Amino acid sequence: MEEEFKIFVDRLKHGEVEEIDESYDPSFLSIQEKELVFPEPINVQGEAYIAEEDLVLRLDIDTKAILPCRICNNPVNVDIVLEGHYHIVPLSEIKSGVYSVKDHIRETLLLETPQFAECDDMCPEREKLKHFFSNSKNEDINHPTYQPFQNLKLGEINQIDEKPLEEK
Repeated sequence: MEEEFKIFVDRLKHGEVEEIDESYDPSFLSIQEKELVFPEPINVQGEAYIAEEDLVLRLDIDTKAILPCRICNNPVNVDIVLEGHYHIVPLSEIKSGVYSVKDHIRETLLLETPQFAECDDMCPEREKLKHFFSNSKNEDINHPTYQPFQNLKLGEINQIDEKPLEEK
């Protein structure tokens, strides 16, 4: 499996371009979270070439992730699509002449995966929780937003007695 992630830099030294068209099993991501799942293969297309003293990767990556909805916690399918992603590695950092794109693809996918998702971009449960969300422009008088600290005055909170404990 490791072999499919490797780019042999020596093969690119005379202006050659290596075409990349792979579909990787998502198990290489080694994700141990029950809230984040990558159920489909990770498709990677692009090319690798050398420009001066750098290995240049131009990649298009796409897959799907399953995240919990931020409103109702039901699973939500999220498309992750990166087009025209460039990654540059100085040749001086590639000591063995072989570069593995595995860690870079993993890191890029995890960074591009959204922190939050919502069912169909508008969860049906949102209406039930509407009064907990701030909506300063169109405050609904019948369902005001719950703001537990709105009457709190910072100057009056827990005023500390200035006397040291020994004097009390």
